[in-house]
Amino acid sequence: MKNLLFYFLIILFCIATARAVYAQTTPPGQPSSGYGSDENYITDTYTTYESGIKAEGTQLFYYIPAVLRNGTTAPVVIFLHGMFVEDPPVAGNKYAGHIIHLLRQGYIVIYPQFNTGNDLDQNVMLNRCITSTNGALTAIGSQAETDNMVLYGHSVGGLFCICWAGAGGVPVKALVTAHANMYPCVGGMPAVVCEMLTLLDYESLAPAVTYPAIILWGDADTGASALAPWNQQVDAFNSLINSPGKVVYTVQSDYYGAPALVGHHGAPSDPVDGVDYRYYWAALDAALDDQISLTFDMGSWGDGKPVKPVIENFAPSAGCAIEATICSEPCEMSITVLSYTCQGTPTVASLSDVDCDGISEECPVLPDGCTPAYLNDSCDNCPVAFNPGQEDTDNNGVGDACETVLISLDSLTATAKPGKVIVAWITVSEVNNAGFNIYRSVMKNGNYKKINPDLITAEGTPTAGAAYRYVDKDVKNRNTYFYKLEDVDVNGVSTMHGPVLVTPRCIY
Repeated sequence: MKNLLFYFLIILFCIATARAVYAQTTPPGQPSSGYGSDENYITDTYTTYESGIKAEGTQLFYYIPAVLRNGTTAPVVIFLHGMFVEDPPVAGNKYAGHIIHLLRQGYIVIYPQFNTGNDLDQNVMLNRCITSTNGALTAIGSQAETDNMVLYGHSVGGLFCICWAGAGGVPVKALVTAHANMYPCVGGMPAVVCEMLTLLDYESLAPAVTYPAIILWGDADTGASALAPWNQQVDAFNSLINSPGKVVYTVQSDYYGAPALVGHHGAPSDPVDGVDYRYYWAALDAALDDQISLTFDMGSWGDGKPVKPVIENFAPSAGCAIEATICSEPCEMSITVLSYTCQGTPTVASLSDVDCDGISEECPVLPDGCTPAYLNDSCDNCPVAFNPGQEDTDNNGVGDACETVLISLDSLTATAKPGKVIVAWITVSEVNNAGFNIYRSVMKNGNYKKINPDLITAEGTPTAGAAYRYVDKDVKNRNTYFYKLEDVDVNGVSTMHGPVLVTPRCIY
């Protein structure tokens, strides 16, 4: 009987400890109030309507909630998908979570499915969008508030948003783009395919936009595989020369807990996480509420640590246009091109950018009325490390990336095996990293002792992380162990991660 009680207590301890650790590292969910939250949900049901032919690229879905936002009428969201997203929305589609969020608030959603899977002419696809949307608005009739519509687009859908007005699309009050793919011949697309494409002339079409614009981007849409890199967001911003209000936001990836919150190209689509609720969904909610300048509530991790904040990159005054071309990582050339036009005087400067983050260490001085290319900060606070966010926690003028080793940790786990524990970790990127050490303790807040005899050599780079594992055989079954991971930079500065816990052979 005593043995059964002992095993029962061990099981309870394992469950309680696992829950505690899980709570410490989980990301925030949907907020309870504000943009992106569920506080304005008024219905759970809606009616789906369909028209057009998928094989011809004219298929369209529109959704009318059972309870309309304003009683008998509702604002309209025209939702433009990314390239080759051919599944019907809501029914397993990438954007199901976002569309249902809008419907539950009482908004009408129009979703034109514009590509057939082998389209080569962007002009044709955009015209399909416009024609099918016009047909949907006619079918919806008086329920649609046609003077209260917002355009939203992801990837190539973002490009279509920029070109919408110039191509004759119905008037909207604002547009929101997420990772706008202004030029598709990036991310490893074969040159032969690029040569076959007929692209939209967005520089000619975008000036027709005379309403506010929110441009959303994530800092993980970078590198050789990026589909909508930073310089394309700058191009989108600068093309909207007649927009009365425009802003670019960047969500910073945060790898503190698990699962990580990552601003990659597919982040605006399912599966839904805190980045969707608090960034992409929140921005569109704000635009529907006639707001383009907002403070994003990114929430906190389970242990109370705040998630990295969203950056407002720039919103220069009227008459000033700026452009920063950031070379891809790894750097092929360490030059940032900064061009600006103020009061009719165009200027172009080629500036040294050793770490290739779009901010020159040459500290250019711009005329009054113009802002620098990134973050209102024209001098790189850490010239030797890629740090476009220019984070400086202690405000001493030296970027965090130069004060500590810059490790983006995707995961840290400890797995129990009979008589041993496997500690494994994966990095997304490593800057100035020399290697790692593993520390173990029998208490969470106890004394941790290093268990690896030699430094575990770093294998990652600033653009590509690595996977590591260490096997600890000096353990006893039924004992609980806590592990911490230490990264050590080339100057000997270290940072601790964890702890994670495990109990070998907890249950027989």
